Amino acid sequence: MIFIIGYLSSGLPRSLEAAIQRYGSATYKAPAGTVLDPNGKLFVTLTYGKLLSRSYKIAYTLLNRALTRTVGECCLKPGDRIALVYPNNDPISFMCAFYGCLQAGIVPVPIEVLLTRRDAGSQQIGFLLGSCGVQVALTSEACLKGLPKTTAGDVVAFKGWPKLHWFVTEHLGKIPKDWMPQPRLTDETPAYIEYSTDKDGSVMGVTVTRSAMLENCRSLTMACGYTEGENAVCVLDFKREVGLWHSTLTSILNGMHVIFIPYALMKVNPASWMQMITKHRASVAVVKSRDLHWGLLATKDHKDISLASLRLLLVADGANPWSLSSCDQFLSVFQPKGLRPDAVCPCASSSEALTVSVRRPGRAGVNATGRGVLSMSGLSYGVVRVDQENSLTSLTLQDCGQVMPGSVVVVVKMLLKPREIHSAGDSVSDVGPASVMVGNIVQGNRLASAQGRDLGVLDEDSDNAKKYQFISEILRWRAMSTSDHVIFTLLNAKGVVTTSLSCSQLHKKAEKIGNLLLDKGRINTGDHVALLFPPGTDLICAFYGCLYVGAVPVTIRPPHPQNLQTTLPTVRMIVDVSKSVLVLTNQNMVRLLKSKEANNVVEIKSWPTILDMDDMPKKKLPVMYRAPTAEMLAYLDFSVSTTGMLAGIKMSHAAVTSLCRAMKLACELYPSRHIALCLDPYSGLGLNFFSIRVLHRRIQTCQYIFLPVMTLVGRVPKVTCCFCLYFFFFLCSSVRKLVGKRKEQNHQRICICMVMEKPSVVISRVMSLGFGCHKCKHLYITMGKLKLIKCLHDHRGKVWNICWHNDGKKLASCGEDKKIRIWQKENNNSWLLINTISNKHSRTIRQVSWSPYDDILAACSFDSTVSLYKIIKNNIKFITKLEGHESEVKWHPHENILASSSYDNTVKLFMEDPTGVDWICTTTLSSHTSTVWSLSFDKTGKYLVTCSDDKTIKIWQEYKNNNNELNWNCLTTINGDHDGPIYDVDWCKNTGLIVTACGDNNIRIYKDIDCHNFNLICCEINAHKLDVNSVCWNPNESGLLASAGDDGNIKIWRYYD
Repeated sequence: MIFIIGYLSSGLPRSLEAAIQRYGSATYKAPAGTVLDPNGKLFVTLTYGKLLSRSYKIAYTLLNRALTRTVGECCLKPGDRIALVYPNNDPISFMCAFYGCLQAGIVPVPIEVLLTRRDAGSQQIGFLLGSCGVQVALTSEACLKGLPKTTAGDVVAFKGWPKLHWFVTEHLGKIPKDWMPQPRLTDETPAYIEYSTDKDGSVMGVTVTRSAMLENCRSLTMACGYTEGENAVCVLDFKREVGLWHSTLTSILNGMHVIFIPYALMKVNPASWMQMITKHRASVAVVKSRDLHWGLLATKDHKDISLASLRLLLVADGANPWSLSSCDQFLSVFQPKGLRPDAVCPCASSSEALTVSVRRPGRAGVNATGRGVLSMSGLSYGVVRVDQENSLTSLTLQDCGQVMPGSVVVVVKMLLKPREIHSAGDSVSDVGPASVMVGNIVQGNRLASAQGRDLGVLDEDSDNAKKYQFISEILRWRAMSTSDHVIFTLLNAKGVVTTSLSCSQLHKKAEKIGNLLLDKGRINTGDHVALLFPPGTDLICAFYGCLYVGAVPVTIRPPHPQNLQTTLPTVRMIVDVSKSVLVLTNQNMVRLLKSKEANNVVEIKSWPTILDMDDMPKKKLPVMYRAPTAEMLAYLDFSVSTTGMLAGIKMSHAAVTSLCRAMKLACELYPSRHIALCLDPYSGLGLNFFSIRVLHRRIQTCQYIFLPVMTLVGRVPKVTCCFCLYFFFFLCSSVRKLVGKRKEQNHQRICICMVMEKPSVVISRVMSLGFGCHKCKHLYITMGKLKLIKCLHDHRGKVWNICWHNDGKKLASCGEDKKIRIWQKENNNSWLLINTISNKHSRTIRQVSWSPYDDILAACSFDSTVSLYKIIKNNIKFITKLEGHESEVKWHPHENILASSSYDNTVKLFMEDPTGVDWICTTTLSSHTSTVWSLSFDKTGKYLVTCSDDKTIKIWQEYKNNNNELNWNCLTTINGDHDGPIYDVDWCKNTGLIVTACGDNNIRIYKDIDCHNFNLICCEINAHKLDVNSVCWNPNESGLLASAGDDGNIKIWRYYD
C-alpha cells in the first residue's frame, strides 16, 4: 500500500464559515451553485454573496426567534439539533440552510422528504430524530406545500416521529447591521449529523465533528487538486456522503461553482451531466457507476459531447466490484471524445469513516494507479498459470487509489482466545464462510436468498385497519359478531372431545381472568404475568385475560411432576428473566409448587405472588384496556434450545397482527377450514397458533398426543390441515396399525412439520417442512427447472427484446445494432433467419411486438417513436410511426388496444380513434416508484402484469367505473425475489405462468396458486452471462420459452415441473 503525502495551499480559508465570508465579500457575484430544471436548462443560480446573506438571515432567525411552541419565548441555542427537509431538486435552499446552521452553531440533521404517512415507518427516520432531540424542521415553501396535511392545514404527525415545528427558510427579514455570527466553536463540537443505513435496514446517525469535517475537506482538496473558480457537475445526493462532501462542503471551501443535476432529469435524459460538462467546460464530475452505465445507453446524444475539459471523473461507488465494468466501458467509449484515462478516479468511503481512499487524477509514473489484475499464478506460487487477462482463473480488481492523508488503514486478524488451539496448529488456515462470501463477491457471483411476497400495507386511518390493530379487540368483535362459532376443540388420548371453546365463551372467561388480576393480583398496566398452565383452553383464556387489562403475558411450560429437579429451575429462570410480578396458574399447579419436593428445589417464599385461576370473580370487566399504539409490547416469547440456551423476544401488537396475516396467506387458512395441532403452545409458531390464530380461523387442537393426532385426522374428515412436531415421525411404525383400524388420510391437504433445528429423522416427501426461529432465516426449496434446447447468434451487441408470432414458428428480435431480425423454426427443429429490418430508427430499438390479429409488427426505440410494419409473405411494408413512449409496447389479446410504458413510472393504454387515422391515450396506470420496463396481458385481457426498475411485479385488473368507462386497479405486488431491475415479464396464455427477466442474470417463473397469489416455482441461475433483457412464452407450445440478454444470445428453453 502506497501512502501519498501532499501539500495544502496556504491560501485556503481556515474554516467553512471563513470561506463563505471571504468569497461572499471579495467575489460576491461568483456563482456557488446552479440547479437545472426538468428541461435541462439552468434554473436557479446561487452566488457567494447571496449565500453569505441568506445564511446570516437563517442563523439570526434561529437564534433570535421562538420557533417551537413548547419552549415558549425561548429560542434555539448553539448545540441544538435541527432537521433539514429539502427535496433532491432544491440544493440551493439546502446549502443556505446548512450554512445558516453552521453560522449559528446549531447541528443540522439532513433527512429525506416524506411524501406519505406510511413512508415514515419504513424509513425509520423518526427514531433518529427522536434520539437527537429534534423539535424544529427547516424546509422550503414548495416542499412544505407537498407534505401531507390534516384537515386543519397542519403537517400530519408521521408515524414514529417526534412532534416537529416546520419553519420555512425563505423570505426572511433583514438582520441588524451590528449583528455578528456566534464565535467559532471548538473543533470537537458536532458540525452535522448524517444518517446511515445499517446492513439490517436500521437507520443510524453519524455525528461528524467540526475538526473531522474540515480535515476531510482539506484532504479532498489536496487529493483532487481543487482550485478556486472551477466548474463541477454533481449527480449525487447533495445531503449525504460523497455528494455532501464534494458538492456542498469542499466546493465552498475552494470557491468552486457546482452544477447540480436532479435525478428526475437523469431519468429523462441520462446524458444531461455530460452535456453540462461540454457546455460549461467543467473540469470535475461527481457520479456513480450507474450514471456511467446509463450514459453509455444514451447513444443519441454522444455526437455533441466533448469531455476534453474533464480532469477528474469521481466515481463514488468505486469500492463496489460491479463498478469496474462500468468504468472500463465508459472509458473505451468516451476516450475518443477527449476523456483521459487518468481522469477516471474511483473512491472508497462510508458515512462513518468519511473518504478512505481516492485515485488521484493526472498521476503518472510510480504513483500511477489504475485497473489492476491479480495473478493467480503469483498467489499460488506458480501452480496456477493464467493464459490471458480475462480468463476465469484471474481476478480483476478495481483500484480505489491511495489512502487519504491523515487516514490509517490496517489489516485486522482475529487472534485466538486464551487456551484456544487452532485445528491445524496455526500452520494451515481454514477457508471459512466469510472467505467464501468475499470470494463470490469479488468474482461477481450473487448470493442466494429467499423472501416471501409483500403483504401490502393497510391504510392506518381506515376503520378496517384500526379494528385489526389489537388481537384483544378482534376477539371482542368476534364475540359479538360470531358468538357461537367454535374455535377450539380439545381431545383426549382416545380421541374423545373433552372441551370446546366458542368466541363468546373465550371472551367471557378472559374478562373474569382480567377481573381476577385486577382485584386479587393488583397488577398495573405493563406488568409481566407468568402463565403456568398445561396445554389447553385455560392457557388461551389466561393469555387474553392479561391482554384485556394491559398486562404482558409470558407463557411458560409447567414443571414435570416426576422431574422437578430439572424442570422447575428452568421455570424459575424464565420468571426471573422476564421480571414477572405474578404467576397465574391453576389449583393443581399451586399444590405442586407448594409441595415438599418442589420446596427442596426452589423455596416457595422466593416465588412472586402465585394466583389461582380457579378462584375467579363472576362480575364483568368494567373497562377493557386498549394500548395507545400498536407498537407497544403485546407478549414475551421465551424458548429453551436443545443446548440449554434461553432466548426471548418481544412481540408488539403490530408484529402479532402482521404474523397472523402472513400465516393466513402462506398456509391458506380460510375461516371454514379445520386444523389439527400437535405443537408446543408456549413459544414460537405453536404459541401463535394456539393463542393468537384463534381469531382468524377455526382450529382443532390435540394435547401432545401423537398417535391420537392420527386418530383425529382419520376420524374427522373436516380436518384438512395438520401442524405437528417432528417427533410425529417416530410414529411411522404405527401406520399399519392405523390402516387396520381404517384410519385413512386421503382427505389430508396440508401436513406441515414445524422444526427449529435440523430434524434427526428422515422427512417423508409427502410432508412439508417449516422452519422457524427467533432470528431471521431464509428457506430454500427445490422447484421446477428450465432446459436449454437452442442458442441463436446473429446480433452484434446486446439483444434487447424478442417476441413470438401467433403461429409459434416465427420469432422477432431487436438489439443494440438498431436492426430487427425475424427467425423461423423449421420442421427439423432448426432455425432460419428470414428477414432483417434496418434504417427505420435513429437509436437502439428497445421492443418488438406482434399484433394478435394479423402480421403487424410494432417496434419502439430510444428515439421515442413506435413504428408499425406489415409482413406479407416475408415482405416488409412500413405503416406508420407513433410519438410518445420508448420502453415497452404490447397488444391487447382481443381488442385493438396498445399498452406501453416508459421512464415516467407509468403505463399508458392507446386505442385507435373512430376515424382509423390516429391512436389516442385512454388510460394511465401509476403505482411503480421507478421505470416500468415491461408489461403483459393475460389470456383474457382483463389482467395486466408490469415489472419495474424498483424490483417489483404488479398485477392489474380491468373494471368499469360508474360512467361505464374502463379503468384499471392494482391487485397485488410481488417483491423481494429479485436482486436487480426486472427488465421484462410475460404472462403465458396457455399455462398462466408468469416469467421475468432480471438484471441479476436469472430467469424466474411464477404460478398463480389461488386468487392471484403468485408463488415462485422456478429460478434459472445465470441463464445468461450478462443481464437478461427479455423473455417470451411460445403462444402455441406450452412450456417453450425464449430469452435474450446482454451477452448477444437468444436462447430457447423448455420448462419442466
